[in-house]
Amino acid sequence: MSNITVDITPDKSLIKKLGLVGYRTEQAVAELIDNSIDARLEGTETIEVVLDFRHGQIGVFDDGCGMDSEELGEALTVAKETKNGKLGQFGLGLKSACSSLGKVFVMRTSTPESDSVFTARYDEDQWLGDASKRWTNFEVEKTGKTDDWHGTQITISKIKVPLYPNQLLNFRRRFGIRYGPYIKRGQVHILVNYRTCKPSSPKLVDGKEHPVSIETAGGRMTGWVGLLARRSIKGDYGIHLYRDGRLISAFDKFGIRLHPSSARVVGELSLDHVPVNFHKTGFLTESPEYREAASKFIADPTVDIMRN
Repeated sequence: MSNITVDITPDKSLIKKLGLVGYRTEQAVAELIDNSIDARLEGTETIEVVLDFRHGQIGVFDDGCGMDSEELGEALTVAKETKNGKLGQFGLGLKSACSSLGKVFVMRTSTPESDSVFTARYDEDQWLGDASKRWTNFEVEKTGKTDDWHGTQITISKIKVPLYPNQLLNFRRRFGIRYGPYIKRGQVHILVNYRTCKPSSPKLVDGKEHPVSIETAGGRMTGWVGLLARRSIKGDYGIHLYRDGRLISAFDKFGIRLHPSSARVVGELSLDHVPVNFHKTGFLTESPEYREAASKFIADPTVDIMRN
């Protein structure tokens, strides 16, 4: 018996294929916002989302810590895992999000300490059509910095998704929900086409949020529950489920029986210890952490009062 080696370098079409995972446009843009939040410096970070209807482009710009050349290379590396606790921990979101939105994306970045700006350009057709372009020789442009700018700018063109004016209002509302904890704490300021995203503030009975704090084997769940002043007939009730401050599931019927009398229950709950899928669009509901969290949430006295 003898051993041989085989080459298992990923095919060059991998980035394109990552973009075929079924993102909604909002979800893909949120992946890029996640990366910006991961790069937040102390103080309030500004993240701007721009839908350029005229030129058919999407931009996500931040004034965070930026990246040096090594960090930029890691950001472009497929499945380069980051430390736990970061929103973009799986190393797939940036590439899959950009590829799902368009065929070309440009990343421009610089750190506060650097006197250089690094720019990487991915063009799907050129990448796949030029045999000389390989994983090991991806080109990054280095230029001198003429001001004190720092952060990361991502611009996506040759887009694959439709852009329409109604998206602006929807994005502001959804990002206000999705990143509400960060916005409320003053950690980020998110704009969509130069208008601010505001955290949601449901009208509650007596304006009262009932705190929830539940210990599980994996960690403590914290949040609140309350009753809407008016029952929602559109299904806009339930629990916003967060992980590490980022919304995973909005108006989730987590621990709520599907009955008209329950259509006033709302709340927010942090499940930082419960695993999510790599798109961060849902918790792994078959995991023991999720099952325990759901069971204990349902049995919590405060939550039980809200359901009755």
